[in-house]
Amino acid sequence: DATNTTRARRQAVVERCHAAAVQAASVPGSTPPPLRIVFLESVCDKSDMLEANYRMKMHNDDYKGAEDVQAALADFKQRVSAYVEQYEP
Repeated sequence: DATNTTRARRQAVVERCHAAAVQAASVPGSTPPPLRIVFLESVCDKSDMLEANYRMKMHNDDYKGAEDVQAALADFKQRVSAYVEQYEP
C-alpha cells in the first residue's frame, strides 16, 4: 500500500499483524500458520502508465463524483508527491 511509505508505518503494520496472530493462537484448538510478513515494493516511472493509473484513481471513493475532475486529479498528484517526499526504504 502506497501509504506505508515510512519505516514507522510499516512497523505498525507488523505490530498489528503480530497482535492478530497472537490473538488467533490463543483460541483453544486453533493452529494458525506461522506469521510471515513481506513488503513488496514496485516502482514505476513511466509517465503514460502513471497518468493512466492516476485517472483510474478518480473512480475511487475519495474522488468519484467529484465535480471538478482536474482539481481532484491535482489533489491526488499532490498526495503522491507527499508520499514520495516522506518515503523511507
